[in-house]
Amino acid sequence: MSFGITQHLLTFFGLFGDEVDGSRAEDMSRRVMRQQLLAVVIVTAVFLSGGYGGDAALLIALSEIGFLGAVVLPRYLERPQLPLVGLWLLGQSLLVLAILAAGSGRAYLWGILAISIQFIGVIWTRKLTITATLVTIAMIAAAVAWIGGGISDATPVELIPAIVLLGMTAAAASTLRDLDYASRGNVLTDALTGLSNRVAMQQQMAAITTDGGPAAIVVLDLDHFKSINDIHGHAVGDAVLTAAAIRMERALGDDGTLYRYGGEEFVAILCSEAIARAEQVAERLRGAIAESPVGGLTVTVSGGLATTTRRHEADAHEIFRRADAALYRAKDEGRNRVAIASKEAEQADGRRELPIAIKGHQPDGIARPLQTGGRSRWLVGSVVQRDQLLAVLRGFSVTRLRAVNLVLVGAGIAAAPSVGWWPAVALAAHAVVLDPRLRRSSRMADDSTLRTESAALAEAVASMIWIAAAVALANEPALYLLALLVLPAFPVSAAYPQRAVVLLVGVSALLAGAAGFLIAPDEIAGNPAIVTMPVALVACVGMVGAAIGRSAVDHRSAAIIDPLTGLLNRAALDLRLPEISEHASSHRTPVTVIVGDLDHFKAINDEHGHATGDRVLAGVAERIREIVRSADAAYRVGGEEFVVLLPTTQTGAGAGVAERIREAIAREPVAGVAVTMSFGVAGSPGESFRYSEAFSRADAAMLAAKQAGRDRVLTAPPALRALAAA
Repeated sequence: MSFGITQHLLTFFGLFGDEVDGSRAEDMSRRVMRQQLLAVVIVTAVFLSGGYGGDAALLIALSEIGFLGAVVLPRYLERPQLPLVGLWLLGQSLLVLAILAAGSGRAYLWGILAISIQFIGVIWTRKLTITATLVTIAMIAAAVAWIGGGISDATPVELIPAIVLLGMTAAAASTLRDLDYASRGNVLTDALTGLSNRVAMQQQMAAITTDGGPAAIVVLDLDHFKSINDIHGHAVGDAVLTAAAIRMERALGDDGTLYRYGGEEFVAILCSEAIARAEQVAERLRGAIAESPVGGLTVTVSGGLATTTRRHEADAHEIFRRADAALYRAKDEGRNRVAIASKEAEQADGRRELPIAIKGHQPDGIARPLQTGGRSRWLVGSVVQRDQLLAVLRGFSVTRLRAVNLVLVGAGIAAAPSVGWWPAVALAAHAVVLDPRLRRSSRMADDSTLRTESAALAEAVASMIWIAAAVALANEPALYLLALLVLPAFPVSAAYPQRAVVLLVGVSALLAGAAGFLIAPDEIAGNPAIVTMPVALVACVGMVGAAIGRSAVDHRSAAIIDPLTGLLNRAALDLRLPEISEHASSHRTPVTVIVGDLDHFKAINDEHGHATGDRVLAGVAERIREIVRSADAAYRVGGEEFVVLLPTTQTGAGAGVAERIREAIAREPVAGVAVTMSFGVAGSPGESFRYSEAFSRADAAMLAAKQAGRDRVLTAPPALRALAAA
């Protein structure tokens, strides 16, 4: 009875969020499992190195087992809320008891209470993080009251680092959680149509295979869509795709979910209730397109339907292949119809598999990192990693970083009666010199074209040095303040790869060791934990931050990298355009847009199958990468269409790049198929760069190149505005 009441109370107050929060928490628990195990080892080793005695070591070991259980067990429970709360309370209570049992050296240990707060903050909701922080502060207050009651003397100033760390850890962890949450949200939506995309579809198909129940899949393809692009241009083609998506999604209604698979292809996965009438649903989708012009054009769609009604026969690959084969049959029979797959006749005839293994991906399926072209490739080696750095810099805004600086100043002032005013003066100077508005990293957040990838790491190191200097200026030994070294590590650990965390741990070890042996060498010799504990805090914070940064990078990769070719996609282009426009306008530099389209690609798919067509696309993308100087310049924006964006490049130079790409593709077969490509090039002066206008002119030039015989590069005439300005 009490268990149920407590469970309902936790749900009522929203401490664990909704179903989406629960799914994310399960994934993050898996991602931070190794970090939790390492934290157990690190904290236990620090306690043992400090000579705190067997009782304290036993309590710390038991507390870490409780924390580990709070991360592990909920993954295997249908209703994990109450076990998680209980295990965390057990672990945190035992940790407080371990600190009390440490005796006179406890002043250096209070900061470790913040470690579990970070795990909760990055995994669960903001409400739960705040609640856990307040409960921990209450535990500290109770412990201090107990100490003051006769166990030992208490020095309130020793608690300053712990209170600061608890508050800052909760705030930083919640910020990192929000950034990760945002990166996940961008993964599953197609930027053009607003439908769920291929990544979301693959997740649903995996669930179909796992559940093994009845299933129905409809694969749809707009008829003669290539001619729409060739005759009317890609802008009209995009409008047709968007309108078609709206019509089919409306026609599908609650009978299933519509996905944009890629190019002009869509996939509908029907819900269990609609499987019995799957043929009627598929026909309804076809009719929604054929009933009236789409975007002012007569458009039809062909479909293939495959179903399975027996349990334990739902293999997503097999169903998709059958539906795809039926789609080809519908095309062969005259288009504008839905063909029903026959399991016996078409099981072996599918022309492609799901997912497709391509050269541009790593063995785990994650898109291969794309080099940035910046000066700090050792630190930020990919476009996605650079985007993550920018997201973290913007998440830890000027206001938040300034608040951290002011908290440090407040801590120095609060400690002044015990340690003197020089630490407060040093921390005040730190707040002025490292004010966010003066930092190069903040300027990069405002203007992401700046290549200052290492600035945030350098500023974190400088902040650590300043904090260590403030501790060294105290009138009496105040090494418990070294725990504040962890504060600069919060944003950096999630912004950079793990090598940056290793660097910060090394810097914190050097600074803590230098301060310790300079201020109180005898005390350090008797209790090495005085130095090792702040280093352990930096290591634990860094490990968890790196894990959530890796999570965000993985999801960001899925959101902005085309899964077939490994190039950046349309969503990445949309994100990049404001930066290029702003930079071109402020610096008055030209921008060149190249639009390329494979010649007769529809024939390749029809003659060789989609699997070969996909390999051709991947091979073409690889050759484009070899020519273009920076990976954040090349995009696959749909079907067989590619865009190359060249900031600070004159039109003539851009045409030369297009010609080199054309020659590289035509020089030898791609995936065993002779391929050519047509290009249009348009330039724009920096002070008036408008992508839509430049793209339209480049697209028109590309269509003219096709009409002139294909396999050539044509340059669009200057825009009227540019001629008038000249």
